[in-house]
Amino acid sequence: DWCLSLHDQLKPSDKERIERKERYLRLLSSCATQMLEFSAKHAEILLKEKVVTLLDICTWIRPRFTAKSKQTAIQTVEFIGSLMPGEKKQREQVCVLVCEALEHSAPEVHKKTLDFVLKFGLPGDAELRARIQSCLDRIAPSQSDRLTAWLASTLPAGKTKTPSASKTHDSPAHAFDLKK
Repeated sequence: DWCLSLHDQLKPSDKERIERKERYLRLLSSCATQMLEFSAKHAEILLKEKVVTLLDICTWIRPRFTAKSKQTAIQTVEFIGSLMPGEKKQREQVCVLVCEALEHSAPEVHKKTLDFVLKFGLPGDAELRARIQSCLDRIAPSQSDRLTAWLASTLPAGKTKTPSASKTHDSPAHAFDLKK
């Protein structure tokens, strides 16, 4: 797109980029691939400059977790994973937001989201466990055993039982799970 090219040719200064941070973040929810790549590049720069947090980026990119296209949702989870911080509190909050992708109907999105949770999720995070447990009845059958195992392995001390994923899936999302 010529306007994106023009923007890059104008080479905005750090000050100009900071002044327009809200605009870059707002573009993260765009459906257009070129616009997303453009805004992601600039959001990543702002993150490295500590002008925005990953939580800011997740807040604006959220609609992409449940986008109609499963590829869009998968790429969004991967993008957030590539930026994941080491700081505990922010990791916890980001993991909970990324779990929104478990609302997607595609089993491939569930798999990518669970990969993310297994890599970045903190076992003792009660909010993350609660968010995941709220999605158990909608998770793809091909991923439910994996998710149930993670929940069981992250039980707080003294607890011995975790809810299991329902084997009867009434949700339309499960009609498309080809790995049954």
